[in-house]
Amino acid sequence: RELAETIRAARAEHAGEDVMAAEMEGLRGLMRARIALGMRAQHLYIERLEQHLASMRTRLDGMADRFNELVEERLERLLESEPRGEDQVPAGGNRRRDRDS
Repeated sequence: RELAETIRAARAEHAGEDVMAAEMEGLRGLMRARIALGMRAQHLYIERLEQHLASMRTRLDGMADRFNELVEERLERLLESEPRGEDQVPAGGNRRRDRDS
Protein backbone atom coordinates (compact mmCIF):
# COMPACT_ATOMS: atom_id res chain seq x y z
CA ARG A 1 0.00 0.00 0.00
CA GLU A 2 2.83 2.36 0.79
CA LEU A 3 4.35 1.80 -2.62
CA ALA A 4 0.96 2.37 -4.26
CA GLU A 5 0.63 5.63 -2.30
CA THR A 6 4.10 6.64 -3.45
CA ILE A 7 3.09 6.01 -7.07
CA ARG A 8 -0.12 8.00 -6.67
CA ALA A 9 1.82 10.87 -5.12
CA ALA A 10 4.41 10.74 -7.89
CA ARG A 11 1.64 10.88 -10.50
CA ALA A 12 0.04 13.83 -8.73
CA GLU A 13 3.40 15.62 -8.67
CA HIS A 14 3.99 14.75 -12.31
CA ALA A 15 7.21 12.88 -11.50
CA GLY A 16 9.46 11.83 -14.31
CA GLU A 17 8.82 8.68 -16.27
CA ASP A 18 11.97 7.05 -14.87
CA VAL A 19 10.73 7.47 -11.31
CA MET A 20 7.27 6.22 -12.23
CA ALA A 21 8.64 3.21 -14.10
CA ALA A 22 10.87 2.24 -11.16
CA GLU A 23 8.01 2.61 -8.68
CA MET A 24 5.68 0.61 -10.92
CA GLU A 25 8.25 -2.15 -11.28
CA GLY A 26 8.63 -2.30 -7.51
CA LEU A 27 4.86 -2.53 -7.07
CA ARG A 28 4.64 -5.17 -9.80
CA GLY A 29 7.31 -7.26 -8.01
CA LEU A 30 5.46 -7.03 -4.70
CA MET A 31 2.20 -8.04 -6.35
CA ARG A 32 3.87 -11.02 -8.02
CA ALA A 33 5.32 -12.15 -4.69
CA ARG A 34 2.03 -11.76 -2.85
CA ILE A 35 0.01 -13.61 -5.48
CA ALA A 36 2.64 -16.38 -5.74
CA LEU A 37 2.55 -16.89 -1.95
CA GLY A 38 -1.24 -17.05 -2.00
CA MET A 39 -1.21 -19.59 -4.80
CA ARG A 40 1.39 -21.71 -2.99
CA ALA A 41 -0.71 -21.67 0.18
CA GLN A 42 -3.74 -22.83 -1.80
CA HIS A 43 -1.73 -25.65 -3.41
CA LEU A 44 -0.54 -26.81 0.03
CA TYR A 45 -4.08 -26.70 1.37
CA ILE A 46 -5.35 -28.77 -1.56
CA GLU A 47 -2.55 -31.31 -1.01
CA ARG A 48 -3.55 -31.65 2.66
CA LEU A 49 -7.19 -32.13 1.66
CA GLU A 50 -6.20 -34.77 -0.90
CA GLN A 51 -4.14 -36.62 1.72
CA HIS A 52 -7.08 -36.52 4.11
CA LEU A 53 -9.43 -37.82 1.40
CA ALA A 54 -7.01 -40.63 0.55
CA SER A 55 -6.91 -41.62 4.21
CA MET A 56 -10.70 -41.59 4.42
CA ARG A 57 -10.96 -43.71 1.25
CA THR A 58 -8.49 -46.24 2.66
CA ARG A 59 -10.44 -46.46 5.91
CA LEU A 60 -13.73 -46.83 4.01
CA ASP A 61 -12.27 -49.52 1.76
CA GLY A 62 -11.13 -51.40 4.86
CA MET A 63 -14.61 -51.16 6.33
CA ALA A 64 -16.13 -52.37 3.06
CA ASP A 65 -13.74 -55.34 2.99
CA ARG A 66 -14.75 -56.22 6.56
CA PHE A 67 -18.42 -55.27 6.24
CA ASN A 68 -19.93 -58.62 7.27
CA GLU A 69 -17.38 -58.99 10.05
CA LEU A 70 -18.24 -55.52 11.37
CA VAL A 71 -21.94 -56.31 11.33
CA GLU A 72 -21.35 -59.50 13.31
CA GLU A 73 -19.03 -57.74 15.81
CA ARG A 74 -21.53 -55.00 16.48
CA LEU A 75 -24.43 -57.39 16.68
CA GLU A 76 -22.50 -59.51 19.18
CA ARG A 77 -21.67 -56.43 21.28
CA LEU A 78 -25.29 -55.37 21.23
CA LEU A 79 -26.51 -58.78 22.33
CA GLU A 80 -23.87 -59.09 25.07
CA SER A 81 -24.70 -55.76 26.67
CA GLU A 82 -26.89 -55.47 29.75
CA PRO A 83 -30.59 -55.34 28.89
CA ARG A 84 -32.08 -51.89 29.54
CA GLY A 85 -35.58 -50.62 29.84
CA GLU A 86 -36.88 -48.31 27.12
CA ASP A 87 -36.66 -45.26 29.37
CA GLN A 88 -33.03 -45.85 30.40
CA VAL A 89 -30.24 -43.90 28.77
CA PRO A 90 -26.96 -45.74 28.01
CA ALA A 91 -23.91 -45.06 30.20
CA GLY A 92 -22.55 -42.43 27.80
CA GLY A 93 -25.85 -40.61 27.75
CA ASN A 94 -26.22 -41.29 24.03
CA ARG A 95 -28.76 -43.78 22.69
CA ARG A 96 -26.91 -43.87 19.35
CA ARG A 97 -23.61 -45.09 20.82
CA ASP A 98 -23.78 -48.60 19.32
CA ARG A 99 -24.78 -47.30 15.90
CA ASP A 100 -22.03 -44.65 15.73
CA SER A 101 -19.11 -46.74 16.93
